[in-house]
Amino acid sequence: MNERNRPFVERLELRITLRRVAEFFEALSKLDEPDKEILLEEIANNLREYMPGVPSILVPPTLPLQSFIDRCRDLATVAPNDRIRNILLRIADVYEIEAVVEVADANLPDVA
Repeated sequence: MNERNRPFVERLELRITLRRVAEFFEALSKLDEPDKEILLEEIANNLREYMPGVPSILVPPTLPLQSFIDRCRDLATVAPNDRIRNILLRIADVYEIEAVVEVADANLPDVA
């Protein structure tokens, strides 16, 4: 369904939800690794509850980041509705940006 065809309230709810997702990832970037893993596992549990037929989409430690991004995009193609598809695509975009930032940070000279 095209976003323009949706009722105003539904579009507003979607935008609020997407903003909350963005805020979540912003907060997640500030946590230590053990706390991130706990939080991501909780999210995985919630996703399994809402979408029981979909396999876990969180990044296992051995899964390369690009594979995770590709998996999010693959899942978006079979998402049951536009909201979930858009969220999966935004998650992929956020992780893709994160990967670019990591590469850029790794290439910065050390300042002593």
